[in-house]
Amino acid sequence: MRKFLTVLCFVCFFASCCFAYVGTPDKPNNPYGIMLMCGGDDATDGMLLHFKLARNFCGEWGYVRTGTAITTDPRVIGDYVRTYAGLRAMHLIPVCTAFRLPRSFYEDDNADVPKRDADGSLTTFGKAIEEWARALYAKGATIPYFEFGNEVNGGFYGQHPEVYAEMCIAASKALKRVDPNISFGTAGMAGCGADFYDAMLTKMPKVAKYIDHWGLHPYAANHPPGYAEKLGDYGVESHLWTARALAKHGIKNPVFIMTETGYELGNEKDKNFPKITEENRAEYLVEAYKRYWVPDPRVRGVMPFMLQDTKWSGWNGWDFIREDYSHTPMYDAIAALPKPKGSDFLPTGPCTVRGRIVDADLGRPIDNMIVWMWRPNKGGYAALTDSQGRYEIAGVPEGTYTITAFRDGFQSAPEKKIELRGNKPVVWNQTLKRTGLLVLPEAADGKYAPGWTPTSESDVYAVDTQVKRTGISSQRIDANGQDNAVWNITNYVSCLPNKEYSAEVWVKTKGLRCGGKAGVVMQMEMTDSFAREIATAQVALESEGDNDWTPLQIVMKTPPKARRMRIYLRCEADAGSVWFDDVFLGESSWPLPSTYALSKAKGNTKSVSGTVFGPGRVGRLQKATVWAIPTGKWAITDYLGEYRIDGLPEGNYRIVASHPEYAGASISNVRAGSVKQDIELRQRPAPSELQCGDFENVPTINTWFTGWQRYGTVEGIVSNGWHKGLIPDAFPNGFQAHSGKGFYGAVAGSNIKDGMIYQTIAVEPDALYEVSVWSMTYQTGDGNRGDVANRLGVDPMGGRDPNSPYVIWTPLRPSHGKWTQLKLRVRPTCNRMTVYLHHLQVQGLVFNCNFFDDCKVEKIGPPKKTMDSDE
Repeated sequence: MRKFLTVLCFVCFFASCCFAYVGTPDKPNNPYGIMLMCGGDDATDGMLLHFKLARNFCGEWGYVRTGTAITTDPRVIGDYVRTYAGLRAMHLIPVCTAFRLPRSFYEDDNADVPKRDADGSLTTFGKAIEEWARALYAKGATIPYFEFGNEVNGGFYGQHPEVYAEMCIAASKALKRVDPNISFGTAGMAGCGADFYDAMLTKMPKVAKYIDHWGLHPYAANHPPGYAEKLGDYGVESHLWTARALAKHGIKNPVFIMTETGYELGNEKDKNFPKITEENRAEYLVEAYKRYWVPDPRVRGVMPFMLQDTKWSGWNGWDFIREDYSHTPMYDAIAALPKPKGSDFLPTGPCTVRGRIVDADLGRPIDNMIVWMWRPNKGGYAALTDSQGRYEIAGVPEGTYTITAFRDGFQSAPEKKIELRGNKPVVWNQTLKRTGLLVLPEAADGKYAPGWTPTSESDVYAVDTQVKRTGISSQRIDANGQDNAVWNITNYVSCLPNKEYSAEVWVKTKGLRCGGKAGVVMQMEMTDSFAREIATAQVALESEGDNDWTPLQIVMKTPPKARRMRIYLRCEADAGSVWFDDVFLGESSWPLPSTYALSKAKGNTKSVSGTVFGPGRVGRLQKATVWAIPTGKWAITDYLGEYRIDGLPEGNYRIVASHPEYAGASISNVRAGSVKQDIELRQRPAPSELQCGDFENVPTINTWFTGWQRYGTVEGIVSNGWHKGLIPDAFPNGFQAHSGKGFYGAVAGSNIKDGMIYQTIAVEPDALYEVSVWSMTYQTGDGNRGDVANRLGVDPMGGRDPNSPYVIWTPLRPSHGKWTQLKLRVRPTCNRMTVYLHHLQVQGLVFNCNFFDDCKVEKIGPPKKTMDSDE
């Protein structure tokens, strides 16, 4: 990718390895690979899902590109180790990308030039890299292949290749002092990198002896395989050009590692060739592997960009796995190819470790637990537990190892030394406690415990050590007539597709008087990676006054694009106090901790069944979640909207239902085994006017919105001066709002952000409304005018599907470099209306820029029936 990716790649993930190798009969090589955007700083379940997708794609001992920061920060080192262990368990080979040291290691007036020592050397610079590597190796993580930077042939280093060459020499020496077997490589260059390598080797030829492999990113626009062989250097096999450039400097048999390549959906940069579609890019990549990459002994590994755009927005045109986890044709086509045999990069031996890991409370086997054993400076070996909690790590060299096991949501196994000798297996079993997916350290004082964030600046919050259900304290919120809450959110990629998750909190109140307000509420949200809400469910305490400890429980099914979960603990009441304790969030396939006794109980149980309807009992709702409080047992409605909750001990329950498109509802005092209990959901609340239509509420993070929801690939609300210097000729002071200080913007460089924002508002049915917005676009580089365009849409039925046939759209219009207004006049058919702002980016131009500002909804006429009666 271009320069934007430099930021993305270096902060993400981490790699591993010890003894790098070349392909030989004894050590065969599998060059298939993929670039990852997920690693050890993510939730382990999500990380492993991505690693399994990668393994299925590239085969055993294929390559994956990961990344890290060069620092000895224990948290960063720990995240790397988690990544390394997961990849070892999946039999994948990491290529570790890293580049930037802390700012203090660079010149004060130039952040690209490393600071020299008094003798003119880069000794201190290199020493910092060495210390980082030693910190990794001390924890058993090693580096088989190291990639020093990303696309450095642009920007400062493109003009000063000798500076980059000196940094390569310092970094290579530093890493090989830690492990002489590390394969040190240059950055993956944008394109074939031939001109850069020629210039660098001309200015500093000695750098060649410090480089073990050469990096490039052979992107191809819409050029098919064969283009670089016969027509030009912009093709998937452009390493042929790189090889010719290196040969000029005596490098005859280079090793190539390509950490990015691929085709962006929709690219038609070269009019001599077809536009990139799902079908032809699958064909092209299969051909590239079969014809150019696999047969070429110089090609060690090829990692197309990228498995899935996990955390950021704007690269999904390259995804092999879509945001909803469906497979693209190119993923399936390459996954189906027969793969060459690969090899482990660490030595093997006669030893085996096996065992079983179970839950401490239920004795239930724990699957997907990463069992990890290592020796300092020599690497480690790992395996995953299966559905029965069993694992086996075989082929391990003799020695003394440290062993542990970990998975988010469970206690990690205490580290233990084990001695491996000969071929008699060592058995290591563990019994571990389930802890949940939220980080919940208890506090002895203060306003709120670590990990929790208040929604308001107020004195109503307190950690209370005198009132608690268990442990040392609870969270108290005193009512003051306002809506006050604390919230906590799970790690990245912590909710998986087609999974259900359960949350629970225990509440106690004293003197609670709601006064018609919401009262005491637990709210659960499924969000995207930016913590933007996708679906919400909530449950409120049903009584006022004094209440002893009572559970509130929620069960939610993951919407296709959800990545994280957030829990709010709210108090909106006129008087009284509420205490929250024992918050828990975890997979619904396990019972909630407070119901463990029920799960072990024997004897006759009852059920509750019924149908979930939409508002006005119109529409049987599929995939609604229904659960029973206090057991937390749950069911998902079928195609007829029907549910059945089984396994309920005899008694009365509160039955709650939720659905992503509607507000939830509940029925109290339902007797288990009683008659059918139907539930009617309500419309989600809608504001009476457009929220933040002027985009003046500029957030700290521009991917956040006020009022607006997202669809597709979007950015967010930004302020005047955004991207100053990006297009200096047209926008010397950066992009500017139509009016005020804020506006909505989506800017992409060499990729596309085709998406929209929308919101639903309450309106008067059949009245005449005018909806307007100011629009501007800008595009640079090749392409057709209209490849970057905006449009305004309105759904007069209040739906939230932009593909609905009821949505009325203006034509897609470019407005190159100037603000123009888009307008629609509509009569809503019900009491809701949805406004859409869609920005189109057809292909990855140098820059695609779309902007909206000053969106307004104005009622300009009464309902039609009223007009007729007046006449």
